[in-house]
Amino acid sequence: MRYSKNYRGTFSTQNAEDMIQVNRLKDLVKAMNEYNKTINSPKRVRLCLRGRKPFVKEVVRNPWFGQLRLRSYDWGGNIVGGIKNAQFVDAYIYDR
Repeated sequence: MRYSKNYRGTFSTQNAEDMIQVNRLKDLVKAMNEYNKTINSPKRVRLCLRGRKPFVKEVVRNPWFGQLRLRSYDWGGNIVGGIKNAQFVDAYIYDR
């Protein structure tokens, strides 16, 4: 269950139909911002894509114990390797 009202869906980076949907969302956000600009409204929105389930995990060493482990996300919650390393992306539309 998603708790965010801004959540718009999860899309596979391997599926061409899903990537078309992501591009449609980008076009929608762009059109909304252009329209709000023409009517002099200060409201703008942005599309945020968050990567999920990386193809390749990062190997890190624990500094205290010296053990190796695999890491999917960095300390800020972003996927390791960037959006190119994501099998899925979650789309959110936020107010700017």
